[in-house]
Amino acid sequence: MIVTKVVKKRSKVTVYFDNEESLVIPYELFLKNTLFVDDVLTEEEINKLNDKVEIYKIKQSSFVYLSGRNHSKYELKLKLLKKSYNKHLINFVLSDLQRLNYLDDREFAKQYINAKLKKKKGIRLIKLELSKKGVRREIIEEVSAKFLDDPRMKEAAKFLSEKKLKVLQRKDQTNLQIKQKLFSFLSNKGFTTEIVKEAINNLKLD
Repeated sequence: MIVTKVVKKRSKVTVYFDNEESLVIPYELFLKNTLFVDDVLTEEEINKLNDKVEIYKIKQSSFVYLSGRNHSKYELKLKLLKKSYNKHLINFVLSDLQRLNYLDDREFAKQYINAKLKKKKGIRLIKLELSKKGVRREIIEEVSAKFLDDPRMKEAAKFLSEKKLKVLQRKDQTNLQIKQKLFSFLSNKGFTTEIVKEAINNLKLD
């Protein structure tokens, strides 16, 4: 195909061809792939240029998402797929973002655990959430192991157990019933059995 016209408007360049087709190229990308009137492009070259345009768009969308907060590779992929980008090109971009350290599931897991500990969630629940976000099991176990002795978990279990105890004590229940409900409550919050037992024992309900 022969280039018949090149028109720049704002941040985009539209390239027109002799078969009445056209291609809109981001100006930043056009500068790296400059085309002039009467240039001749094969179908293969056009396809490669189309791929470059889509890759550029995928990267820009990725940077928008990542500027808001860190993402796991899996959840970023889901968001990009919803924008109907080519799956093969999405995978290419994600691999490139990993190579450039814009995507790092280990760092994401570390930040995620820190954030959820501040919200008083137990490590078991946090690990489940990370799994749903597509972080590999070995990464979850590796990163979460560094938080096993984090005092925030015991502090959170203590705070939540004391708060829940005030509610339970308003009802006509035995200490055993209160303990059972506290155990279930803290377990559902994702705390380990060891931390749950310690928190309940510290309430001295015997």
